Amino acid sequence: MHEPNVAETSPTSWSELEAENADLRRRLEEAEETIHAIQTGAVDAFVVEGPEGVRVYTLEGAERPYRLLVERMQQGAATLRADGTIVYCNESLAELIEVPHEQLIGAVLHDFVAAEDHTVYEDLFSQGLSESSRGEARLRRSDGRLVPAYLTLNRLPRDGGADLGVLVTDLTTQRHHEELAAAHKALRAQELRLLAKERQFQHISDHAAVLIAQCSRDLRFEFVNRACAEFLGRPSEQIIGKPIAEILGRDAFQAIRPYIDRVLAGEQVDYESEIPYSRKGPRWMRVIYVPDFDQLGEKVCGWIAAITDITERKRMETALQDADRRKDEFLATLAHELRNPLAPICNALHVLRESTQRHSLRTEPVFDMMERQVNHMVRLVDDLMEVSRIRAAKSSFRKSA
Repeated sequence: MHEPNVAETSPTSWSELEAENADLRRRLEEAEETIHAIQTGAVDAFVVEGPEGVRVYTLEGAERPYRLLVERMQQGAATLRADGTIVYCNESLAELIEVPHEQLIGAVLHDFVAAEDHTVYEDLFSQGLSESSRGEARLRRSDGRLVPAYLTLNRLPRDGGADLGVLVTDLTTQRHHEELAAAHKALRAQELRLLAKERQFQHISDHAAVLIAQCSRDLRFEFVNRACAEFLGRPSEQIIGKPIAEILGRDAFQAIRPYIDRVLAGEQVDYESEIPYSRKGPRWMRVIYVPDFDQLGEKVCGWIAAITDITERKRMETALQDADRRKDEFLATLAHELRNPLAPICNALHVLRESTQRHSLRTEPVFDMMERQVNHMVRLVDDLMEVSRIRAAKSSFRKSA
């Protein structure tokens, strides 16, 4: 059998072979490009046309677990071009800014940064193009609210389709915790200051001679100093929280109740009264009540009492008054006793003058002198009696008051 050689092949067959060879080379180049794209991760899927129609095949590349990880992160993540355009972002970033995911792709991240923080973001962006950068900036949501965020920018490989990778951490919860911690710290510091002041007040009040007590609107003791507890004859822990009537006694409580009503009405009360205590008996007390208002300064929630036992002073005043009264009685009695002999002396002097006047002129100066002295004594006794009457009038005036 004769086999045709090259020389015997027709020109038409030769051209067909060349065309078929060129088509095979083109397909080979396309296959090599596809394989290269698959190997570099530039292709996630490809389309195949067949007898059953068009079918799409996805590729489970090595980077797929990382993409799933980024999508499921709580932090926002995005890749940016050198001009700041968002090439890719996860759903967390879209939810953080409250902008639909499809609207973020192709947008500029700079536009979502608070105007006051543009300079900070620009510095971070410029630094991130050459090396890693980190800092805080506030992002603006669609409704205008600002979200504090911590940005981490890292340069990406040149063949990755983007220039920068951005990780966005929402600091709202952290700021809330920081504010709570700061508020708790401030509250604790205030409590310590109040505790120190309370201890200082306790120290001062315990060394004060005056009795100090704080009472509530429901008529119970809230605080007593050491002097007050000793006066009432009970430890302070057995007094605080107890009704006033139980500690002082029913009669003593009824004696001070009108003054309590006045201080609970907002009036500062100052009085002296003899109070019949159940344990100590009647005692004269000098009392000052000051209303204790609530934090708003509107409602009286109780009162503070400063009390001084003036029983001994009252006893001394009574003793002095008795002595003064007895002195006045003595002076009045003395004046009367002195006045009684002066009247007959004056009469005798007058009779003696009349009987001796016609006998001798030498005795006239003596009678004049005696008469002047007796009249002077009468005036002194009259003045003494007048003073006694005035003092007696004052005493009677005080009793009528």
